[in-house]
Amino acid sequence: MRLNAAVAFILLAFIAGCTGPAGLKTADDLRSKKDYLAAVEAYDQVLETVKDDATRRRIEEKLAETKVSLVDEYLFQADEQYLDMGKASIPSLNRILTRLRSIQQWDDAEGRISSRVASYRKEVENLQENVDGYLRQAVEAARSFKYDTALQKIDAAEKLEPGSSAVISARIRLIEQQVLYNEVLMLLTEKDIDGAARKFHELAATYNNPQPSLADDPYASDALALIVEKVRSMTAENRWVEAIDFLKGWKLPELAELTKDISRGTAGYFLSVAKVALEEGKDGKAYLYSVRAADLDPSNMEIFQVNKRARDAVNKEIQSYIAVASFDTPSDDPDAGKQFSDSLISFLYQELPYGVNILERDKIDYVLKEQRNEASKVSDVLGVDLVVTGTVSLFRVESSVDERKATVKVSGNEEIVVNPVFTQMHQLYGPDTSVWPEVPEKTIKKVDVERIHYTKGTGRKKGFAKVSVRIFDTDKGTITFVKDYNASVSKVSEFQDEVAEAGIEYIPLSLPSDTELKEEMRRGIVQELAKVVQASFERRELRFLNQVHFFLDRRETEEALAPLAAGYLYCLQDGINRENPEFLEFTRMMEEFVR
Repeated sequence: MRLNAAVAFILLAFIAGCTGPAGLKTADDLRSKKDYLAAVEAYDQVLETVKDDATRRRIEEKLAETKVSLVDEYLFQADEQYLDMGKASIPSLNRILTRLRSIQQWDDAEGRISSRVASYRKEVENLQENVDGYLRQAVEAARSFKYDTALQKIDAAEKLEPGSSAVISARIRLIEQQVLYNEVLMLLTEKDIDGAARKFHELAATYNNPQPSLADDPYASDALALIVEKVRSMTAENRWVEAIDFLKGWKLPELAELTKDISRGTAGYFLSVAKVALEEGKDGKAYLYSVRAADLDPSNMEIFQVNKRARDAVNKEIQSYIAVASFDTPSDDPDAGKQFSDSLISFLYQELPYGVNILERDKIDYVLKEQRNEASKVSDVLGVDLVVTGTVSLFRVESSVDERKATVKVSGNEEIVVNPVFTQMHQLYGPDTSVWPEVPEKTIKKVDVERIHYTKGTGRKKGFAKVSVRIFDTDKGTITFVKDYNASVSKVSEFQDEVAEAGIEYIPLSLPSDTELKEEMRRGIVQELAKVVQASFERRELRFLNQVHFFLDRRETEEALAPLAAGYLYCLQDGINRENPEFLEFTRMMEEFVR
């Protein structure tokens, strides 16, 4: 029995060695059928289950041999595809690359697939550079209006990358440009210079910067004579700005000198209008025209001087004035009124926009006294826009201190004394302690206790203020604002003496001074009042713009120039960002009306 079992074991081991691991036969069959891709995948799966080194080496050898066959097969097919395409193109090369990359993980030991992939990828990159170069050449040819040459470059690019969205878009754009260009030529032959200009601007807008110039076109000389003739007729009609815009739109170098001459002529025309306007007292109009003149001829000293005179005159017009009188004061605090008005003035100096000025308080007080506190008369005498008056009816601080005595026990010296309990037991039971029911300590420590008195308490301060304010608006001729402002503040502080023996710390009475409390109340009221005053001058640029629209709505363009000039100058002086909507609108209107 033992012999038969041994024989059976050897027989089973022999059979297992002959058949090999599971899946190996399938891989061998695939290889024999020349299905190399499926074979390498099968061999790879078998290796994941094999643990025997000798078997693993045998399968790895088969896998390596199969990879060589697989690489041979794919490289042969790639060479055939490459030869069949005739002239290489990017899509054809990408198809070959896609197929080679699909087996790149099974590359042979020499890395032939990776090498060929790198070679084809480099060729694709070179072709793409050629395509991009053709597209750039097409754009450059189109800038010189050589559309036939440009389309030839597009054709060359399309052969290298058929179906490319970039190439298709470039072709469509070139065809559109060629159509517009032909329309420009047709209009020039018809001597329709205005129509040609509009169509050329439309054509130029289809190009990225820099836009093309008609100087690059053989028909430029024909256009030049028509352009000059058109500009002369414009300037004869004082359409100077229109003439400059017309010249600049053509982007012709030959027109550069003429453009400079027209710009100087435009500046001279604007200067003459500004000088007449100054003589007529139309400072706003003079300023706007002198600004436009200075933009065109900045080095002209006469323009500079006229602009300065007009600017100074307009600047005076945009100044506004506020009168802040000394506030009436309670009898128990005679300085309170002046302190309130001075605080308001100081705060407003920091917060008010450009052109809003505050008159000296002493001058206001004097005029008020002379005019018996009538705000309307004060505004007439001083020429102010707002008169702020007020009365301080309450402005005081009350203090109180709640002081009380406190006591703390403090331990003193220690001494050894006879225990009174021991003495009592001795008296009751005699000297024999053995008969005592309980034997207490014979001596004990006695501690002296001292009572220390100290002071503690609470301090309080309360402030009260009431100020009545009135604002008189000179434009409206009435009091536009009346309000009572109330303020109160309360401060509390605990205090106590020091008792070092009991660990009690010294806490001083810490309350602000009466002056500090009054300043806090005054600051709060002043800030609230300042908001009301500031609101009267908020968005001054918008107010000027509304005035412009008011006159324009009534078709009174000449009258609109004064607030237009004031608004434009105000934006400059106040440092308003040029992207501000109102500033942009002032600039647009100035270019529209000053022509």
